[in-house]
Amino acid sequence: MNKVIKINPADNVFVALTDLKKGEVHNDITLVTDVPVKHKFAESDLAAGDFLKMYGLVIGKAASPIQKGEHITTFNVKHVAESY
Repeated sequence: MNKVIKINPADNVFVALTDLKKGEVHNDITLVTDVPVKHKFAESDLAAGDFLKMYGLVIGKAASPIQKGEHITTFNVKHVAESY
C-alpha cells in the first residue's frame, strides 16, 4: 500500500495517506520531520520565496527555507492562489 501520493506530475509536494515518521523513506525522500495524515511534505529543498505546487497549480510560497522531506505547515508557507 502506498503511504504517499503526488497528485500531479508538476507538483513539488507529496501528500501523506497515513501518519508518517521522521526517518521513513518514501519515493527516495527521507523525511526530516513527522508528517501527519493528509498533510504535505517537500519533494526537494525550497528556498524562501519558492512556489509550492499541488494539483498542478501554485498553492503557496515558502515563507522560509524548507528541506526536502520536511512537513509543509502554515509556519513555513504563505498560501497564495494561482490565477487561471
